[in-house]
Amino acid sequence: MAYKNQGSPIVGSITKAVDASLGSYLKIMEAEQQKLSKASLVTQQYLDSLPANPEIDLLDDNLSTMFTSELNSARNEIGRLNMIRYADPFTYSPGSEAYTNITSAIKAQEKILKDRLIEATTLQQSKANWVNEHSVISETWKRLNDKTYKALTNILSPGKEDYTATRDKDGKLVFSTIYDGEKIDIKVEDLDWGQFPQPEINKINEFFEIAQNAGQQGLDLGTGQVNMMRTYFDSVLKSNENALFSLMFDELPMGKIDQKMALFTEEDFEKMFPNADYSDQTTWPDINEMRNQTVNTIISKIIEENKNFKNKSGSQFAKGFNEFAFNYAEFKNGIAPMQNSSKEEILEYIVKKSPYSGIINATDKNGKIFFGTGSPQTQALRAFDINDEIETFKNTGNPTSLVTKLIRELYAGDDQANNITQLISQFENLSTPEQQEYFSNILRGTN
Repeated sequence: MAYKNQGSPIVGSITKAVDASLGSYLKIMEAEQQKLSKASLVTQQYLDSLPANPEIDLLDDNLSTMFTSELNSARNEIGRLNMIRYADPFTYSPGSEAYTNITSAIKAQEKILKDRLIEATTLQQSKANWVNEHSVISETWKRLNDKTYKALTNILSPGKEDYTATRDKDGKLVFSTIYDGEKIDIKVEDLDWGQFPQPEINKINEFFEIAQNAGQQGLDLGTGQVNMMRTYFDSVLKSNENALFSLMFDELPMGKIDQKMALFTEEDFEKMFPNADYSDQTTWPDINEMRNQTVNTIISKIIEENKNFKNKSGSQFAKGFNEFAFNYAEFKNGIAPMQNSSKEEILEYIVKKSPYSGIINATDKNGKIFFGTGSPQTQALRAFDINDEIETFKNTGNPTSLVTKLIRELYAGDDQANNITQLISQFENLSTPEQQEYFSNILRGTN
């Protein structure tokens, strides 16, 4: 200290040496900081490029905490490993063992992120589908997969989730729930169910309509038509057992509008499969035999429908046909020039000037039709929307879907509503002069 107080040159040398050392150290630190800053920037850019987190808030409490923790852990580990790699490019140069090892570790964490994203997305989509599709889940699928169905009820029902989530030895997510005292485990890939075979049902109904239309005209189904129907069902039921079982055992909306029917009766099953035991899937009939019998039954019912309508043509549908035809013709005639009119103008015609105006009470600006008697609440419950049908008319000029919706809703339960498709078909199959007769208002009221 004495030397320092006297301003000794030795003190000056020490000070310079210290200053020089400190300057070198600061330069090293600054260089390291620049490396770290660069590594941090690159790492953040890298993390930003990774898949976005699932919407954790949409997961129920059983999973949101687990997923938040797992995602944060994976991202933090990815960030840590990248900081190490970018901060020391010499040690972790491409091709080195250290580079290979750290890259593999990063890829493993990336896979965890992607797997968690798939799991969360699958669960969220399954919960949404469960709500939308529950009413059309095949009853047969429920019976054949009763444990899975019970577990899904506890796992996917909104607000009623009752399960725990863990991971197995392979890191796969496992849902565990208790139903009727029995523990049931479900994996993510099991979050699925069999629905009514809607495409096949739509096709059956389409073929029924072809059969009905031909019958109304006094025609049999052609061999080519029948073969085409058989080929279709042979093809689609060959690769879809769920559809086959549902067609065989469920009551489905086949053949008649808003009315479910079973394809087979119990007597049919006994005749076709006398040795089958449906309580034990191991003794079911051969799958090909079941498919053949199902296709044969569908085709025979379509042919039978054609014959029934052929016998009824000119009798059953003639009853009340004139009243329908007058209204239908007047409606078509009145709305035909309105294709380019506004929705409001079309609604005004329907409510105030169409042949159905007498039973319509009002409409609102959103395209809802109110009708019937009783309290406003009762009328509101029966109200229906025709926006889509108006749009179809405006786009195509064809009012068929619009008048069909009106009659089905306004006359629900009447023969006119039940047979609307056939009545329209019968009218459209009339010759032009015969149709023109109905367009004349002078003829209204003559049956």
